[in-house]
Amino acid sequence: MALLFLPAESAEAIYRIIDTIARSLKTKDETRTMDALRADALTDLCLGVPSNVRTKIELRVDATTLMGLDNNPAILSGYGPMTAQRARELAGDENSEWYRILTDPVSGVVIDHGRTRYRPTKALRDLVNARDQRCCGPACNRPAATCEFDHTTPFRDPEGKTAYDSTGPACKFHNDIKEHGWTVTQPTPGRFLWTSPTGRTYDVTPNDEYPPPPF
Repeated sequence: MALLFLPAESAEAIYRIIDTIARSLKTKDETRTMDALRADALTDLCLGVPSNVRTKIELRVDATTLMGLDNNPAILSGYGPMTAQRARELAGDENSEWYRILTDPVSGVVIDHGRTRYRPTKALRDLVNARDQRCCGPACNRPAATCEFDHTTPFRDPEGKTAYDSTGPACKFHNDIKEHGWTVTQPTPGRFLWTSPTGRTYDVTPNDEYPPPPF
């Protein structure tokens, strides 16, 4: 039996496909262990048994590193550090599909998922709630923790995204009135400009005591 030495990203992608297939086979009546199921999944793939399972690998790398301005190591999810040079090579692969996800450089909390997901992570929701403290609607004191997580620009719009600077806590009433002629923008994180159907505007900063951090 021979050992196989593969690029980290290839090994990680192969393992994820095998693991996904194995987990799909694990029913309540299945007696094989997960390792045995993974071995059988690998055998099937090598022998040409078709599978519709697809997977993706996650590579986190600084934008400045991709631009060649520094050589900070990248992080391959499930594997660990990867050299800046290898990350740049993967970025240049025509088969690569990249998503922009921004993180707070201090805490590492994701503050911008872009259009990769509609529902926020708990960390992002907690961050937005801590920023605003209450509903972002005019003259509403409903606590943020009991509000809906609202996309200032609807996610269905081409420019809609799940991010720190484009979301806020909104009670059901203020979330719903956006479907009845009201509009809202968020010129800076934590400041909301509401416009009524008659054209009247309301400038709302839900948590004046604690202004939003300058991300």
